[in-house]
This record gives sequence, structure tokens and C-alpha cells, in this order.
Amino acid sequence: MEPKRACLRNKDDVKAGKISYYEWSEEKERQALEILAEDVETIPDKMYKEYDSDANKFWDKFYKNNQTNFYKDRHYLTKEFTELTLEAFTDRVEGKEKVETYMKAYSPLKERFDTLSAELKSVRDKLREAQEVEKKEKGRRIQEQRKNRKKSNETTSKEPEESKEETEELSSKSAEIEQSVKLQEELTQELRGVKEEIYTLTNSTFDEEAYMTLMEIGCGVGNAFFPLLMENPLLKVCATDFSKRAVYMASKHEDFREDRVCLDVNDIATQDIPEKFTRPNFALLLFVLSAISPEKHESSLKKIYDQLKPGGVLFFRDYGRYDLAQLNFAKRKKNKLKDNFYVRYDGTRTFYFEKDEAEALLKDIGFEIYDSENHLREIKNRKLDLTMNRVWIQIKARKPLSETVTTSTELQDSDAKE
Repeated sequence: MEPKRACLRNKDDVKAGKISYYEWSEEKERQALEILAEDVETIPDKMYKEYDSDANKFWDKFYKNNQTNFYKDRHYLTKEFTELTLEAFTDRVEGKEKVETYMKAYSPLKERFDTLSAELKSVRDKLREAQEVEKKEKGRRIQEQRKNRKKSNETTSKEPEESKEETEELSSKSAEIEQSVKLQEELTQELRGVKEEIYTLTNSTFDEEAYMTLMEIGCGVGNAFFPLLMENPLLKVCATDFSKRAVYMASKHEDFREDRVCLDVNDIATQDIPEKFTRPNFALLLFVLSAISPEKHESSLKKIYDQLKPGGVLFFRDYGRYDLAQLNFAKRKKNKLKDNFYVRYDGTRTFYFEKDEAEALLKDIGFEIYDSENHLREIKNRKLDLTMNRVWIQIKARKPLSETVTTSTELQDSDAKE
């Protein structure tokens, strides 16, 4: 097993303090192995099968409880997967003058889009915070009024009144929230207009051949593909999830457009990819294979491989072996389904991959690996004063133009003969 090394692709974000990495060590591996070795009990086979057969129900319930608020939008994807940037797409378009003319018109629109997006995010964050404070304050005052009323009833029949200062403070906060709501609506409307200008410009400049398609498996509510569509107007998306609720929420997203996005409810582990999907240039698998039983990993990946166009690329990112969450599961000693496969409290499941094992699996199917990294991210929770060492793996794999499959076993045999 090769040593884990941190991916330092986003050096600018590291310098800016947005991302922190940590170094792997033999001592960290020794400690992790000790923790995993103590977790020997697995959940009974009957329960294992129930978790597997009801996987979509557990995720549907997850989205019912969390709506669209659990996962943040993945704005980092074009930094990690530069093949999906607008620049990468326009490089292959014939007619450089046309591209230059387009970029001159597109750049100020994109700049305005980024500015409005940042302003809108700031307003939404402040509004959410103000609403939470107001809710807590109202709850506190209700409790206080009940106590005062009880005391008042014991001594007099007169109803206790709020102080003038308290009434003015609450009124001021309500007015502040009302202003923020109005500003949010104005920014949203302006942003919608800029998006429409970008789409109109793109459609009037390029023909259908300039567009490329991304297929996302396990799209959830669209936290990955919607930001990508905003970053690259020449991208089209086919996306599936086995949660009906998640797909419905994605279809109601403010950026959903039928000419850009095709959605369907589908379980890659048990069903074929929808026939209505065109063969994509790219496939995206973000923290999805880990939610599928390991015995179904190969067949799921094979469906993606078969669907991709020759030369198409799979972007794979998932949980890595010895991730903090895996070690926490092992310490609890009651979540283990199989080796490196666990069930969460809500019934959803997660598998932890070793990078070289994931590479071998992809190669056996026929993919060519051209980029593979461990992401050893250090995440700090300042509120709880915690430092969390996360392990993710990220692989870029290409389907060869010639679809002859050479397995890793055959490669080893060939090396032995040489």
C-alpha cells in the first residue's frame, strides 16, 4: 500500500488560508489500524440486506429531514476538474475569432454574475442569522412572559406588560429582517437577468456541436451540477438520484432549465442508466459509490463506463481509508456492516476506499487512470475547538478510444513474462 500524500492542487486557496492540509505518517496509520482492529462485530446479515434493499428509502427520508440545506454547493469543482471549465470547452471550438468575440461579451457578464452571487450569499447568510436570533429572542420572551404572568396572577389580576425598550428592540430587528428580505429579492431578480443574458449570448454564438454533456450519478438536489452550469454555459447535464424527493427538489431549483438539465430517478446499483440519457463526454461520481454495497461497486462502475463516449472521462471523489468518520464508527463498535463499510444513525451507509484499490477496480473495468490523489484535509471547527483530519480520494479516469479491456491481473501476468 503506497503512503498517503496530500493533494496540493489548490495552492492559492492554501496560501489564502481557505484550505489546510496535514501530513500522513506511519504513527497515524498505526493508530488507525489499532482502532479498526478492535471493531470486529458486524451487523447481522438480515439487517445488512434490509439496509441494502431500503437504501433509497433512507436517503429519501434524509432529504425529507434536511431539504436542500445539508450539503453546500460544490463551487470548487472547476478547480479540481479543469476539464469542465468554459476555457477547456472553447479551446476545442472551431473559429477562434468567434470564441474571442464571445469571451469579450461573456467576461463582463460573468464578472457581474460573480459580484451579484457574492452579494446575495452575504445577504442570505446575514438574513438567516438574524432570523435565528429573532426566533431565539421571541422564544426567550415567551418563556419570560409565562413566568411573569404566573407571578402576576399570584399577586394581582393585572396582565404584565413588555417594557418599551423590549418592544422597540423587537420592532427594530423585524424591520431589519424585512429590509434584508427585500434586498434578497432584488438581487435574486437581477442575478436571474444576468443568467438569462449569458444563456442567450451562448445560444446565439455556438451551435449544438460546441456543447458537451456531463452525467452525474447520485446528484442529490444538484449541489454539484448547478454550480458547474453557472461556471460553464456550454455544459449540459444528465443527472440521476435514487431519492425521488431529491430529484423533485432539483427540478424546482431556481437554475433548473429543461434545455440544460435532464433529470431522472434511478438506482445505479440495481437499474440500467435511463434510455433517455445521451452518451456523455464526462461522468461525475461524488461521494456516491461509498453509499452502495461494495459487492455492487464493479457493476455500477461498469454501467457508467458503458454509457460514456469513447475518450470520455470519469471524475471520482469519495471517502478514503482512515478518514476521521471511519475511525469514529470503529470506536463506537456498533455500526460495522463489513470491513470498511458502515451504517449511520439514519440508515444511510458509507464505504471507505483505499486509493490503490479504487484504481485497480477502475482499471479492471477498462478505465485508464491519468490523475489520482489523496486529499488529506484538515478542517477546524472553531465553535467546538476541534481539528478534524479528513481523508478523501480523487481519481480522474478515461475511457479509451479503443474499448479493449485489459485487467490489472493481465497486466501483472504480462509484466511477469517480460
